[in-house]
Amino acid sequence: MRNILLLILLFLCINNCEAQFQKGQKLIGGQIGFSSGLDGYSAITSDRTYNTTVRLNLSLSKFASPVVANGMGITYQYNYNHSNVDNPTLEQQSYQHTLGLFVSRTRLLPLARKLDIAFTGTGGLNYTFGKLTYLSSSNGATIDVKGITPYIGGSLGVWYQLGRSLLLTCEFSNLVTLNYTYSQSVAHSVGGDVKNTSNRFNFSAGLSGAQLNGLAIGLRFILR
Repeated sequence: MRNILLLILLFLCINNCEAQFQKGQKLIGGQIGFSSGLDGYSAITSDRTYNTTVRLNLSLSKFASPVVANGMGITYQYNYNHSNVDNPTLEQQSYQHTLGLFVSRTRLLPLARKLDIAFTGTGGLNYTFGKLTYLSSSNGATIDVKGITPYIGGSLGVWYQLGRSLLLTCEFSNLVTLNYTYSQSVAHSVGGDVKNTSNRFNFSAGLSGAQLNGLAIGLRFILR
């Protein structure tokens, strides 16, 4: 009975909260995300994999209503991976840069004064390029990669108004994602160059990884 009363009280609080934004207001801001990890495969050998990712997001949004905002923006992501396996000996490192453009639509659900739950749908296009190097290879083999990825996705987050013109946002950006990737790779070695292409669709839902690597923290400024 107590739980039912708490749910009813929460429902009433949500429905009695007023929207804190106005139609026509604009938001500018950005987000930054970071994840890093080191995995050890064996306590005896030196097998290990190190990976780090940095994500940046800059956006401009305009409120179509007090609870709906349409936006657009640019993104950048950098990923570095270094792995070493002893049996057989294989050491490699790679890096990738990703540049992107996107449009978005956010629906806010007022939860409390200055606090909103944000549901955001996003569609965009990413261009990725990078290099993979086999450090343990005697001929110093490298692979250049590039690809294009159109995508759509959904995210869930919270917006909290810190001041009259400042918002703090926290978002899980990888809850639902559907994308298509066309990529090309060129392997360089002493024996010559080998080119390959690939096409793939991917769908994912839920948080990926124990480190919650889809978590992004950002600040947005209200233009009045």
